[in-house]
Amino acid sequence: MRDDEVAHEAGILDAVLGIGLHASILASAPTPERPTSPTIQPRTRDRATIRCMGRRTIRGNLAADPEQRAEHADAVTTFVVVERTGRYVRGEPVWHEVPTTHHVEARSTLGRLAARTLRQGHGVTVTGKEHTESWEVDGRAQQRRVVEATTIAVDLALGQEVTVELRRPAGALEADWPVFDE
Repeated sequence: MRDDEVAHEAGILDAVLGIGLHASILASAPTPERPTSPTIQPRTRDRATIRCMGRRTIRGNLAADPEQRAEHADAVTTFVVVERTGRYVRGEPVWHEVPTTHHVEARSTLGRLAARTLRQGHGVTVTGKEHTESWEVDGRAQQRRVVEATTIAVDLALGQEVTVELRRPAGALEADWPVFDE
């Protein structure tokens, strides 16, 4: 075993023991294959360099109505979520004076449904992959964080109503489609 593999195994063992599980469960667990490439190449889209950072969940209100555009053969909907953030000091929440803004992109069906459903002020929870987009304007480097949405949920706890039009999927039988009595 290489030194980094030993360190990885030791880290897993520490995590397992830290949550009270017995170390023997590691013996039966399969070891995942490691990727052969030591580096991940950044991908480019629309002349912007994108580096994927990880999963992110945000909750806040839409700053404006979503905007839709066509990118290649795909529909992309973009919107900004404003989130009230803060931190805990001695167990008490201290809110930041300026809210955090998150740029969100939703693609394909999710993007089309978001554009038809969401409006300014709606409370939403968005989960997706967060990455940094970089570009240049007049020789000056610019960048921003973007969440590429995989799920979007409307926050009904705020007392807002959202109408969603249900359509029977192509090929589905009418008997298989649910009927809701009002």
